[in-house]
Amino acid sequence: MKSAFLVIFIFMAFALKANDIDELKTNQDVESFLRSHFPAFVDAQIAYRDFLYPDPLEQKVADSLGIKLWQKADFDLNGKTDLLVYMNTGGKNYLIVILDEGKSYHVSFLSRYPFAETYFPVVRKMGTTPLLILYKTCSYCHGKFDGIAGIDSLVYRFGGVVEPGVASRKYNIEKIEAATHPCTSACPVFDISINSNRSAQYNAIKYNDTTGNFTCLIDTVNYNKIIALLNYIDFPDKRNDYSVTWTDDQAITLTITYNGGKVKKIVDYGERGTYGLNLLYSWLYLLRTNQEWKYTARK
Repeated sequence: MKSAFLVIFIFMAFALKANDIDELKTNQDVESFLRSHFPAFVDAQIAYRDFLYPDPLEQKVADSLGIKLWQKADFDLNGKTDLLVYMNTGGKNYLIVILDEGKSYHVSFLSRYPFAETYFPVVRKMGTTPLLILYKTCSYCHGKFDGIAGIDSLVYRFGGVVEPGVASRKYNIEKIEAATHPCTSACPVFDISINSNRSAQYNAIKYNDTTGNFTCLIDTVNYNKIIALLNYIDFPDKRNDYSVTWTDDQAITLTITYNGGKVKKIVDYGERGTYGLNLLYSWLYLLRTNQEWKYTARK
């Protein structure tokens, strides 16, 4: 399931012909927009409210929060209206944000696993910045509502949704190391390390595009945005361990050496400890294919 979702995610990330989201007025307008602009969403519908919130108590919570299954806001503050929509496609419900980038659209999935959680999405303002608040509940509790399980407050930064951070944080990051661990499916297994001079080593172990040991100099654009994101999310303040409530998923171990030899190690089973960490992981995964790696040895 995870690999299929990632295929959809990668497929939807490329540029598509833009349209004016401001013109969307009804559920039918939104559904037509989704189906006509995104080939993977050919059967897309607005999620059924009674299916999302089957328990009467859930419905009361949704009513009290004023939940809308689609709404518009300029999440990335580029002067163009974006779309937040709870849609059903392929029989599964996904909460997504469609960003109008001017000449193209970009789709970000807020719910990575439709079987794991159900959201009550609320859009507020933090100053002039749209703040997306996700009240979470369990979607695999067989229709029984046990209350709000957690709350995520998110803003759009660094090309994705992340928790609000402190822009003034600045750590002297000396080394970044990441190692993924096997799952029961074809999850990419690799480890990568990046030094402060941007020199990097990549060990492609299994289920990557290649196999072997490689080195390169990470380009300044990708390196600088990784450093900026780490500072923004205040990585030393993150928990040491994160874990989803299901099994058979992939884990990643992130190790950051900083400020004269201090070490922060995060083990994240499910790779979704926080939205900021999720975005970081996605960039580390992309380094496998967006850098000019030089082969040094084959495993």
